[in-house]
Amino acid sequence: MVLTRKQKAVLDFIQQFILTHGYPPTIREIAEGLNLGLNSIYSIQRHLKVLEDKGFIRRNSRKPRGIELLHFKLSNAAMIPLVGKVSAGFPIPAIEEVEGNVVFDALLIKDTSNTIALRVKGDSMVGAGIYDRDIVVVRRWGS
Repeated sequence: MVLTRKQKAVLDFIQQFILTHGYPPTIREIAEGLNLGLNSIYSIQRHLKVLEDKGFIRRNSRKPRGIELLHFKLSNAAMIPLVGKVSAGFPIPAIEEVEGNVVFDALLIKDTSNTIALRVKGDSMVGAGIYDRDIVVVRRWGS
């Protein structure tokens, strides 16, 4: 399928955003990232609709970050499920609620089948360089 220059720019931005952040951008982030401003949100929505119709993405309208790339492959890429939140302070169980996936280089992770990502809640680990809303990657082990 042939994409226009603007459609390709939107698709490239989404791919790069996911690689950088580990989750898809919102429509507003796409508009800002492409320096189109907030007046172009409708234009971005139209480009996303075309990308979806052409089979490049799938969208979940109930989620603000509901864009999924359908044909995006990386060599050595591993998709790690982002399964919830973990408190940075007291040792309480993680709240498991699948939010999406985080893309990592598979060479960095020994066992991707037992690896999950969690979003940190709280700021008690700032001294270790782990901040509120950071994503940590951990290996699952016994219950």
